[in-house]
Amino acid sequence: MSSDPTKDLKHRRYYAEIFLICFAGLLLEVSYTRVFSFKFFYFFTYLVIGIALLGLGAAGVAVALLPALRRISLDRLLSRASLFGGLCVVAGYAVVARIPINTFDLPNTYSEPLKLALVCGALFSAFFAVGVVVSSLLGRNAGSVNALYFADLTGAAFGCAVAIPLIAAFGPISSIMLSGSALTAAGFRASLREGRMHAAASGLVCVLGLAIGFLPGVAPEIVVDGSKHLRTDNPDAPPPVFSEWGPFFRIDVVDNPDRSAPFKVLLHDALIGSTLQRFDGDFATVSRFETDARRLPFILAPPHAKELIVGAAGGHEILAALYYGAGSITGVEINPVTYSLVRDTFADYTGRLYAYPSVRYVNGEGRSYLTRSTETFDIINFVSPDSYSATNAATSSAFVLSESYLYTVEMLVESMAHLANDGIICMELGEWDYARRPNRTASYVSTAREAFRRIGIDDFEKHVVVVRAPGLLPISVILLKKSSYTPDELDTLGEAVPKLDGATLEFAWGRAANDGPVSRIISMPYEQLASWYASHEYDVGPVFDDAPFFWHFARFRDVLEQMRHNFSISVEEDFEYAAGERVLLFTLALCTLFAFAALLLPFVFVRAAWRKLPRKGMSAIYFSMLGLGFMAIEISLIQKLTLLLGYPTYSLTVTLTSMLTFAGIGSLVSSRFHGSVVRFAAVLLTVVAASVAFYRFGLPRVTDTAIGWPLAVRIGLCTAMLAPLALALGAFMPLGLRAVAALTDHKDEYIAWGWAVNGFFSVIGSTLTTILSMAYGFSFVLYLALCLYVIATLTLVGLSRGVNAVQAT
Repeated sequence: MSSDPTKDLKHRRYYAEIFLICFAGLLLEVSYTRVFSFKFFYFFTYLVIGIALLGLGAAGVAVALLPALRRISLDRLLSRASLFGGLCVVAGYAVVARIPINTFDLPNTYSEPLKLALVCGALFSAFFAVGVVVSSLLGRNAGSVNALYFADLTGAAFGCAVAIPLIAAFGPISSIMLSGSALTAAGFRASLREGRMHAAASGLVCVLGLAIGFLPGVAPEIVVDGSKHLRTDNPDAPPPVFSEWGPFFRIDVVDNPDRSAPFKVLLHDALIGSTLQRFDGDFATVSRFETDARRLPFILAPPHAKELIVGAAGGHEILAALYYGAGSITGVEINPVTYSLVRDTFADYTGRLYAYPSVRYVNGEGRSYLTRSTETFDIINFVSPDSYSATNAATSSAFVLSESYLYTVEMLVESMAHLANDGIICMELGEWDYARRPNRTASYVSTAREAFRRIGIDDFEKHVVVVRAPGLLPISVILLKKSSYTPDELDTLGEAVPKLDGATLEFAWGRAANDGPVSRIISMPYEQLASWYASHEYDVGPVFDDAPFFWHFARFRDVLEQMRHNFSISVEEDFEYAAGERVLLFTLALCTLFAFAALLLPFVFVRAAWRKLPRKGMSAIYFSMLGLGFMAIEISLIQKLTLLLGYPTYSLTVTLTSMLTFAGIGSLVSSRFHGSVVRFAAVLLTVVAASVAFYRFGLPRVTDTAIGWPLAVRIGLCTAMLAPLALALGAFMPLGLRAVAALTDHKDEYIAWGWAVNGFFSVIGSTLTTILSMAYGFSFVLYLALCLYVIATLTLVGLSRGVNAVQAT
């Protein structure tokens, strides 16, 4: 067996292997974002991204510092690392799935962080194996680094592109096991050269992964977070009557514990999302709607009103509208699984609502549907099922970090354009503690006031009514009227509200008001609002498309100050205040600590060799700027393009696929450039600057025009808009790697150092970008990314001068 680690490269290329390995890595990463969102909460998807980057970066450090990894032949390393990675995927899933964790006990106990560390370690190991192979291939073949980097990125792009279709068809667990089999298969050709036993072991792991992933009942059931509504770890709990992984989240239908209750509960990623109401066609059986708060917009609506329901879900609002005599009902539901439940699986249970002549039940995204519609409506009803989940103390923070473009100023302006002259916009919001902190209501009212101002309506107090309805799921109902409420209309509402199950009129012009934040926002002179928002305890100012984090009420500076005095999270006493923000900051701190320990600290133990690397400080600046800058652009665009594509899952897939594909092409093209690095870098920076300017000023207009186009066309448009930027970004990394490799004879170590620094700041950037987006908006993050690339370009100029000096000697 050859002991020369470079001998493999003399006659073999490993493009197919690196393509397949990176395909497996990205498929694994995207699939685990779905598993973590279901097992924990939405914001844990950022932890998956951080762990993946940490594993890849730590592997680069290991390759640089462990002579054994550099001496072993590539065939042997490839076969063993791929086999190890495949085993880690298969075994790691069992660890991730079965360990029970309660998110909100993380800062309060020792056991929960240890269990989370074990889960993260199981995930880390697979990405570490991927990183060992990728770092070794790139480090040992500096002359072909551009072509290998191209294969790396295109493989990752392909994995990202097929992830959502695979998850929609088979579920994320099958996709995870497929990635494990693909990772093992990447080393199969090398294992054949190592011997039959190696090949047999690789084949066995491939088959094992596929069997676990695709044979029914074999994969371990996921134990979800202890604070969620679905109890998969309780053998006495009745199992869901329906479960399916959709393109957005997992849907579970469970029977109501009270078997006499006329509905089944619809869970979205193990959280209460909506209900499926039992209906046999006899409207006398749903007379409860007489005293239901859903009646409010119909009190003033004309007979046979024309209604649009955004977020029709299980059809509860459609049933209510039929009861109230609406003449035309359009219900828009984004999730195809939920849509199929109403139309097919539970059609008889729900009374085949879609078959009524006055009902049109549409599978689509609400804002996109409204934008391309030419109709006007008497009632536009925004159903906010996620806010019902937010009324649960343990799950309120699940929505803090999620962006939604249904609650923004721009969405309300669009809605007003489709509203009849006397039409009403109705928003229902779960409000746990209206008396002390009506944050959801206050934030939506402030957003509505800004929207009305933009369309020329300054007497906002005459256009809004707020009603509070207590109960098991306490809600507030905001009624926004395009024309002013007349005294007679307000009298009618004043008489009707007390008859609705204990509802109270919280604000109506000249009829009801209090000294709380909601009334202040409505009535205060506009020029005083900005200072009031800044001084208020919670962030309840208007929500815009540039930072559509409606559920984010706690300022990070206040959260940090509070954490200095009380680090724990008490969901019983103060669940609404900053629970999600604290978990995010806690995650950032842990990621930073682990990244430092895994990526940078090991270089302390090889100080003598490390000191021989020239211009380390300059190269550290360069690769750190690329890590932070790339993640800032990538994650902010994922969030920003959600509006155009309709849902974060689509945006994640399209953005990652496009960025990786065209960055790979940019890497390949950069290898053909042999002129002035300074001039080339200036051209790349110009493209980045022009792209950032377009995303800031041009993208909103493109979105307004194209949001109603077919999804396939919008995907193509997004790909075209991302291509120039990704081409430029893809060229920066290989330019830097080529430069540092030319500075020294220790090429492998220096390339690994570059990957380590880049990986460290990428890990930080994956979470930091979200924090900055929530605090300052996407535009700020894009401008910051541009500044980082300016610094990187200036640093590259310095590195290139160092290369020229070395070559001159």
